Formats: sequence, C-alpha cells, structure tokens
Amino acid sequence: MNTAIKLTDQNMRTYKGFQWEIGPWFEAEGSIDDDLCTSGWIHLYEHPLLAVLHNPVHGDYKNPLGFEAEYELPIKRDGQLKFGARKVRLIEQIELPIINVNQKVAYGILCAKKVYKDKEFQAWSDKWLQKDDRSLEVANTAEEWARLRLAAKAALTAARAARAAAEWAAAAEWAAARAAEARAAAKAAKAAEAAARAAKLSELNLIEITTECLNYD
Repeated sequence: MNTAIKLTDQNMRTYKGFQWEIGPWFEAEGSIDDDLCTSGWIHLYEHPLLAVLHNPVHGDYKNPLGFEAEYELPIKRDGQLKFGARKVRLIEQIELPIINVNQKVAYGILCAKKVYKDKEFQAWSDKWLQKDDRSLEVANTAEEWARLRLAAKAALTAARAARAAAEWAAAAEWAAARAAEARAAAKAAKAAEAAARAAKLSELNLIEITTECLNYD
C-alpha cells in the first residue's frame, strides 16, 4: 500500500470546493500530461510536518484537517515539497503536528543555511536560532542587508520570515499578531522552497530539516 498525507479544509474540501470523504477512491479529472499544479493531479505530502509547514503557500487551509491517504501509481513529484497522484482515497483522519511561529521560521532559516553560505548570513542565522537576538530591529537589519547584497532568494525570504516573527512577538493586538503569524509562516515556507529549488530539489532532505526545526522555539 502506498500511503501519504492529504490536507483539506475544515469541511473536507479542497481546490474549487471539491468534497472528500473517507473510503471511496477519487480520480483526478485532468490529463496525466498536465502539470502538477493542475486538475490532472491530486496533491499529497510525504510527511505531516511537510504538509503543515508548506500549507501556507500551497492550499493555505485555515486550521486544516489531515488524513492518511492511499494512492496508486503513477505519481508526479516536486522533490520533497509535494507530489501528485492520479487516484487517491482517504483512509482515516490523523492529528496534525502543532508547530509554533518560531519553529516555522527556523525551518525556513535552516533550509536557507544549506544553500547560502555567506558568512554574514550564517552568523546572523546562527544568532537567531540560538535566540541571541530576535528583535525587530535586528530582523529589519538582516532583511535590508540581504536585499542590498542581492542575497539568494532563500536567504532574503528567511530574513523576512524572521522580521514577521518579531512583529508577531511585538504585536499588541490579536488581529495584528495573527496577520504577522501568517506572514511568518508563508515567508518561512517560501524560503524553504527557494532553498530546495536552489539545491535542485533532490539534494535537500526536507523531512530531516522539518524534524530539526522542532528543536527551536
């Protein structure tokens, strides 16, 4: 049995309101020759952590539901970021991991560190990970430095994720905190995806990094 993780919204719906249920097989409507991000493929993840961390830039489901899913070959991959199958069925609902804002940002930073070896970026990211200074001022400085240096997209986006996390920590109002939290999660995911593409997808072990990011808070 080939199994993976499938995300839906709170009503078990996905793109264009497609309604899922546990048990029956569902088959993609489009062609097998279609690109991955089309109706030709049903999106899946290899690991629950990947699903949660990349949801902000994929399905962007608010409070998503997670399911163990069975799928049939063939599949089409976007490295470890996600993959698609033509025929999928939901087996059972699973409890998704809870990942806090700083762990999400750590994921983006750890991915960026793998591909962007500039000494100044490495020094800043190490300080952030070690909680030496996560202030908004330092995060703003890191982003400005990355922008002026024309740093790799992964590094620049990781710095922007750190800035959003600092804004989240400093927010006085609930709405502002939620908005900053969403920005941090999305920027962290984009940093990870930029790093994966810079590393030619297959060379970066994203599942290993997702597990490592849980060590940071």
